[in-house]
Amino acid sequence: MGQGGRRKSGAQRAAIPRCLIAPICCVLAKVLRELREARHLSRYEVAKRAGISRSMVSYIEKGLGVPTVDMVARLCGVYGLRLSRLFSRAERQR
Repeated sequence: MGQGGRRKSGAQRAAIPRCLIAPICCVLAKVLRELREARHLSRYEVAKRAGISRSMVSYIEKGLGVPTVDMVARLCGVYGLRLSRLFSRAERQR
């Protein structure tokens, strides 16, 4: 809240980069994007196969959306990876 108990407007609020809030999401975003591109899949194709929206795939790949474990598991299924393999790959890139 700002002075006088009023909420700060968007311009007054300091934006906190998503990568400071959830650094693993940013690393996962990069790995997931690389996996999709290596397989020459569109975001639409990945979304359809994973059963999530194309916009959510986009948000996840940009590090803007924080995916649930279920979403990550679905994406791993699309790429033929186990969750543990995805996280170990992400950990190496940190």
